Amino acid sequence: MEIGDCFTLDTYGTHLHIVIQDQKPGENIGQVICVYLSSVGNKKRIDPQTILHKGDHPFITVDSFVKYRNVLIELKTDLQQRIRDSYPPINPEILKRIQSQFSRNHPYENIRRGVIELFNEWQDDQNFKRLIL
Repeated sequence: MEIGDCFTLDTYGTHLHIVIQDQKPGENIGQVICVYLSSVGNKKRIDPQTILHKGDHPFITVDSFVKYRNVLIELKTDLQQRIRDSYPPINPEILKRIQSQFSRNHPYENIRRGVIELFNEWQDDQNFKRLIL
C-alpha cells in the first residue's frame, strides 16, 4: 500500500478511497491516512479545492469531493483485508492538491485537528529521513 493508491472498501458504500499519507512508506507495517470521495450532488459544505471531475480518475463518473469528516487512519494490514476493489493510483498533481488541504493552517473546520497534526508529523518525518539519507 502506497501514497496515491485508490480502492473501495467492503464498508462505506462504493466510495473511492485515496491513501494520502503513510506512516512508514515502503513498509507493510504502520498506518495510513485515507480520504474518500463523495458525489457533489446538492451538498453545500464542500471545499472547492478538492472537487474532482469525470476523467480525473477512471472511478469518477460525476463531480466528487473529498469528504473530510470521514478521514480514515488505519493499520495497513487491517485496511488491506477490507479492500473490495483496487483502482489505478490518483494522478500525482491531484494527490498534491488534496494533500495541501491538510496543511497546519487549513481553514476548513471539518478536518479533525488531530488528523492534520498526524498528517504533518508523518510528512515531517519523511522529509527529515530524505535529508539524512
